[in-house]
Amino acid sequence: MHCQDIVLRVMSKLTLKEVAQLSVVSTNWRQAWTFHPNLYFGIKTVLGNNAKRKGTSSDLNCRISSANKFIKRVDAILEKHCGTMVNKFAVKFGLSNEHANHVNGSVAFAIASKARVIILDFSPDWKSHENNYDFPCHIFDKHNGSYLEALRLDSVTLNPPLDFCGFATLNCLLLTMLGCNI
Repeated sequence: MHCQDIVLRVMSKLTLKEVAQLSVVSTNWRQAWTFHPNLYFGIKTVLGNNAKRKGTSSDLNCRISSANKFIKRVDAILEKHCGTMVNKFAVKFGLSNEHANHVNGSVAFAIASKARVIILDFSPDWKSHENNYDFPCHIFDKHNGSYLEALRLDSVTLNPPLDFCGFATLNCLLLTMLGCNI
């Protein structure tokens, strides 16, 4: 077994945050986080333990600021990640269709990385479920969606194109607070 194989095996048992912390301690592990196979982007992992989830504040400016900071940090992490064989890709933050360009980029990253599990939980903490993110079914085809085994969508709208054939290897689908325009 090669040294890099050992590093990847150890990393897969740690959270992305733990791997990032480990990379500060050792020069051998400095870039290790860029190969982490499980990417979970939640409020605490991206904005820290003291951050409030977007929507917990009644202040619209605070929610917008939190969302912008969240998106900026996720984009920065994805830009530096090597994107090789991501096992699990998850985003849990109150985002909506106004953030579609950034989310579509994240979904495209997950597809290109051959993610087996994709979780998009955009459930807001406030009561309105208007302006849900439109899941980009159109960017999946028989080739790039062939690795996807599990898909979980929360507070997302599905508008599959008429020629959408589904996901060939999907064996787990969880839909919550789903909007459909079929």
